[in-house]
Amino acid sequence: MKACGGERVVERTDVDSDEGQELATAYGVALIPAFVSVDSNGREVSRLTGVQTEQRLEQAIEEVLGTRCAAVDSASDAEPM
Repeated sequence: MKACGGERVVERTDVDSDEGQELATAYGVALIPAFVSVDSNGREVSRLTGVQTEQRLEQAIEEVLGTRCAAVDSASDAEPM
């Protein structure tokens, strides 16, 4: 999924895959869906669990980056992810 109007990329990882299981274990993911933000060194900087709207995910990305996304969809009926 492209986020922040295409400025950032959010990668989806399937926890049923080998790579997904390794990441889930490494970051202590016990509930899904889980949205874990990591820095360039792989350190966790933010986490959301449960179904989230696209608007809430955009907001979380903004909080992590410390800046507002260029194109945030403020529609209240955004679909959950």
